Amino acid sequence: MNYLQRGSSILGIAILVGGITTAPYAQQVAQTRAEDFYNQGVSKTQREDYRGAIADLQRAANLFTQQRNPANAYKSKAVAIYLQLVQQRLQPTSSSQSLPSWYKTGKCLGEPTCQYAITWIDPEVEKTAFGGILILEKELRMQKKPDGSGQAVQAILDVRVLPKLRPEEMLNSNCELTRKADPQILAIVQIQGFEDRDLYTKVRQAWRANLSTEKIDSFPTTNITCINPCPGGC
Repeated sequence: MNYLQRGSSILGIAILVGGITTAPYAQQVAQTRAEDFYNQGVSKTQREDYRGAIADLQRAANLFTQQRNPANAYKSKAVAIYLQLVQQRLQPTSSSQSLPSWYKTGKCLGEPTCQYAITWIDPEVEKTAFGGILILEKELRMQKKPDGSGQAVQAILDVRVLPKLRPEEMLNSNCELTRKADPQILAIVQIQGFEDRDLYTKVRQAWRANLSTEKIDSFPTTNITCINPCPGGC
């Protein structure tokens, strides 16, 4: 092998090695960038910068999609959609309007002041492998409107992606731990076979809004039951 041939071989090995070593680094940088946009977007809700938050979350959704990270892409997009609704409802001229079908339930936490809330939404759920998201929020202030009504201005603290619900299941927010009501617990329960019972006792997955850490924690399903609002049918 002459000098030129040997130099070309060495250069080829260097390029190959460089590609192997830098590709994971590039992926890590892209992942960090997506996470930064997501975290930045969520943090902007604490300053009531919903427009900026929506833009950051949409960027995060696009980057997560490019990285083939569907859970985080869906989470980012769903939060952005929710904030668009929040932004609309905070407009001074907006009146009480019906909520979209993807807004499933909202629950006040932290009685008696209702300082926190947890919300379940499932936008575009039919297009995804997920069952929506849980959003833990904290009230910043109450905004008064010209008609005398008020609208809570809230910051997002934490978000959890839910698994797809099966036809025989529901997400229940009226649950008990060891027969004692715990409003901070939400659980996916099986309703089929429990239509005539007062309690749903078959729990697939549960979460608890931890108001001390301001996080939504996965929670053991042991000793959790949830109340059937209409035993025997409403």
